[in-house]
Amino acid sequence: MARVAVVSVGIGLGFAACSVLTDFSPIDGGEEGGTDEGGVEDVGGEGGMWCHEGPDPCPAGTSYVPCGPVLLGSDTGEGDGDEEPEHVVDVSAYCMDTDEVTNGGFAECVAAGGCTAPHADGSATRASYYSHPSYAAYPVIAVDRDQAEAYCRWVGKRLPTEAEWEKAARGGCEIAAPSGCGSEDERTYPWGEDEPTCTLANFAGCAGDTDRGGARPAGASPYGVRDLAGNVQEWVADWYAATIYTACGAGGCVDPGGPPTGTERVFRGGAWESAVAYLRNANRFRQVPGYSDEHLGFRCVAPVRP
Repeated sequence: MARVAVVSVGIGLGFAACSVLTDFSPIDGGEEGGTDEGGVEDVGGEGGMWCHEGPDPCPAGTSYVPCGPVLLGSDTGEGDGDEEPEHVVDVSAYCMDTDEVTNGGFAECVAAGGCTAPHADGSATRASYYSHPSYAAYPVIAVDRDQAEAYCRWVGKRLPTEAEWEKAARGGCEIAAPSGCGSEDERTYPWGEDEPTCTLANFAGCAGDTDRGGARPAGASPYGVRDLAGNVQEWVADWYAATIYTACGAGGCVDPGGPPTGTERVFRGGAWESAVAYLRNANRFRQVPGYSDEHLGFRCVAPVRP
């Protein structure tokens, strides 16, 4: 099997002539992103797109996100400046954790020697949280970016790129417009355009702290991924650059992975204490890689590859 060429159809980028892929395996490459065949960092995403045809290839606990185009970012005036310009990229098929990584799951990695313990045991309102058995199915917090990456590698996965994270949250252009990307694909929240409620997401005024993972299935994304707009924010793989979206603003990017280096890492999504304005799919946040707090966790992905 090989990567496939992307073809233009209708508005923006259309779909690839997908090849059949049957295996589920993690991405190759180092922690700081992949390289092309010449050993040069792939910042803008210039390769072909990996696709899958056939039955859902993703194992239990993960959600299948098919290959194809997605609208990323926001139009001028709709969000923050670092979300501009709104643009289309093509993203290869992958499997994303349906729920955020839990205390119980992370503790298994710590016990096996693959991870170090979170920087704090408690949460905002609980003196004992990570180590308390009552919260084993709640999202792990107080982990920095390197700890998140270590866990994902331990389970044979990796952190999602910004593009993968936003596609999982917003849904690709096949959801509402199979012929291409248009304004109907600018979903504000994972569930659509309805204003957030505590039935859809755990944000400010709801639980007052983290909640059990997946407790709000009504707020799931088009692919069934839960808690992308609340509960905890999530580390992703990319270094932060305020103007990185201009690199793909003209289209033609496939699997963009962000800048090759930087001083801050990106995290995405809202948290249990976030205001409504911070629950939007397009919001971007950043911090130094060693940062951790009671609002920040993560989930992992594994690309679908031959």
